[in-house]
Amino acid sequence: MERWADRKLSKAEASRLERVRETHPDFSFARFAAEGAPEFGATRLIHFEARASLVGQAKPDAVLSLHDGVTGAFLKSCRLPCGIPTLPDRDYLLGITAPGYYSTTRRLKRNRSADKPFVIRIGKDLHRYARDVWTCWSDHEKAGFPDTEATPCLRLPPKMPREAKESGHCQVQFDVSAAGWPDNVRTLRCSDPVFAKPTIRSVEQWYYVPETQRGQTLVRQGVTSKVTFRLTDRDGNIIPENGWDNP
Repeated sequence: MERWADRKLSKAEASRLERVRETHPDFSFARFAAEGAPEFGATRLIHFEARASLVGQAKPDAVLSLHDGVTGAFLKSCRLPCGIPTLPDRDYLLGITAPGYYSTTRRLKRNRSADKPFVIRIGKDLHRYARDVWTCWSDHEKAGFPDTEATPCLRLPPKMPREAKESGHCQVQFDVSAAGWPDNVRTLRCSDPVFAKPTIRSVEQWYYVPETQRGQTLVRQGVTSKVTFRLTDRDGNIIPENGWDNP
């Protein structure tokens, strides 16, 4: 069976995949749909769906591969959305791929209810992201590198942590390199510690038109910003922060 090459992984995903392979050396992403090995006695049909993680992002054409949660052995794959029969007393590993997007791994835990579909969020569109970064830089270059302060050009929204109980925010500080990338990202204050890590991960993917003087791009230190998280209930109402002022 043809497999996905290990490419287009973020640092976090590459690290996670490495941890998976320490336990499951044979784990590999499936590239296209195939029958695979049936699960004998499977009684639980889990429906899987792929949704875009960013607003305005096109629905991805994704492939899911199901693996044994103990051995990592490949069992079955399908194009999302799809349904796969599973055993309710067994853990599984999921490999999700979509052309032009970061590959990812998830875990399907035993006794997981089949009443609701297992929704998989497909992350950043690499082609669009690379194009937008290039546009930011090339526009500045075509203008002749005019004098400017470090100016935000591309900001990706943060991922809401599962542990969050309400909306929140983090004050963040970082440097902007001469190439426009945030460096030394650190949080100064967060309404809840659960927002710290996703804030840093989000800011590390931002892009700036770098500070420029006399045609030279420079490092800008001590840039500050605020990253906001808006958590909603099932009716779409925002769950506000408690005890914090929101300027």
